[in-house]
Amino acid sequence: MPAAFAVVLGIGPAGIADAMVFLKDGVLAAAGPPRQVLTTATIKDVFGVAARVVEDPTDGTPFCFTRP
Repeated sequence: MPAAFAVVLGIGPAGIADAMVFLKDGVLAAAGPPRQVLTTATIKDVFGVAARVVEDPTDGTPFCFTRP
């Protein structure tokens, strides 16, 4: 099966990714499908920001909104 790997500085590609990997200080913090790992807790832990994660009502794609 063909595979691709991309390094992305951010969480924008959740809608097109089959899997996401979060590293914190060079250590694996979370890995898996975006719906599983893109959570408010993971974002707070890895990026240190408060966020809100909502799903697109048409296809369930997770979207992340940071909070001030």
